[in-house]
Amino acid sequence: MRIARLLIIFVASMAILCGTTWAANAKNVYRQDLSLKMTTGKEMKLSELAGKPSIIIFYSSVCGAKGNRDVMNRINLAYRDKGLQVLGVGMRDECDEFLKFAKKERYSFQSGFDSTRAVAKSFRAYSLPYTVFVAKDGRIAAKVMGVLTEEKVRAELAKIGM
Repeated sequence: MRIARLLIIFVASMAILCGTTWAANAKNVYRQDLSLKMTTGKEMKLSELAGKPSIIIFYSSVCGAKGNRDVMNRINLAYRDKGLQVLGVGMRDECDEFLKFAKKERYSFQSGFDSTRAVAKSFRAYSLPYTVFVAKDGRIAAKVMGVLTEEKVRAELAKIGM
């Protein structure tokens, strides 16, 4: 019995470390009235992403997911002229601390802070890094927990017509 528990823990841990993808759900992301405080100082509602495919990446200043952010930066530069939107969502920091951190990183994608944790709760983003792929109709196509490679991101983008 103990070996079975250890095996389950091991498999779950490996799935997290290797970037596990969960299937889509029917929720329309763009219809949610959720907002973030952006690095520009303005508020942004998720509904502003409507009509275009998006990648939403959850991270913090201390989560150690710099590799994921670097991948998302390259993906954003490669696909933004094709209509892709990449949005960074900060959590597990103080708002001002995260916004200062995100500005300092100078990535090509926009980032904002989830002050109320409503965005994280809506996407069930409980561990970091966590990435959500959203089709242009607002349907969540995939949720990936863990480290991503550029090839994995491109494969997920192909599934949403990018």
